[in-house]
Amino acid sequence: MGEGPAMTLEEEVWLAADEVHRAGEKVNQDRVIAILQGRLRGRSPRTVGPHLLSWKAARQYDARLDTKEFPARLKSEHAAFMGRAWAAALIEASERFEDRRRKVEAEGQAARELMDEAYVKAEVAIREAELSKARVTELEAEVAQLRERVGDLVAEEFWDRVMREIGSVLPPDVWVQDREVIKLLSPFVARQAISNGAPLSRGTLNRKMGIRVTHTKYFERETRKDRTRWYRRKKE
Repeated sequence: MGEGPAMTLEEEVWLAADEVHRAGEKVNQDRVIAILQGRLRGRSPRTVGPHLLSWKAARQYDARLDTKEFPARLKSEHAAFMGRAWAAALIEASERFEDRRRKVEAEGQAARELMDEAYVKAEVAIREAELSKARVTELEAEVAQLRERVGDLVAEEFWDRVMREIGSVLPPDVWVQDREVIKLLSPFVARQAISNGAPLSRGTLNRKMGIRVTHTKYFERETRKDRTRWYRRKKE
């Protein structure tokens, strides 16, 4: 009888892999090639590798030994070990989770404190700015009042000086009509009056001199029937 059809390389590799697997050995390229060489069919990893991969995929082969092949004592010890390892892993994972949770909580608390601090600082800055603005407004008002008061004092001092000058040039025994009083003053006094915002006029002089007459200072006044006003130096 003649020989059957020759096997393909894939079939040879699969048969060799099955043989290694049945022997309870780890199926790899070295063992499969050794089987093939024992059958006088030398092969290289480059030619065996692809077919061995397809065999492992088809057989769903896992290189790790199945625990069902372990002796009962080893299976029990293995199960106990795996239980302890799993419990330890759970404890470690829980501790890591708790550490992470505490860290995240601490970071969150620190962030909230920083935000609160920043908020307080911002509120304080806003309040200080508002107070500063209010204080500046108050100071501006005070400065304006002081300027006004200084202006009043300067004007008051100026007019008192003018009144003293009028009192010094008026004759003590002769009445001088108000419109003639202006002519007795120097041009310098007239210029100063203009610079103080109150130019010399008949009406202005009568008002200023009337105040001094009321307080019996510097001169006397007489209002005549024609309503003209006359002045003379106050007698000592």
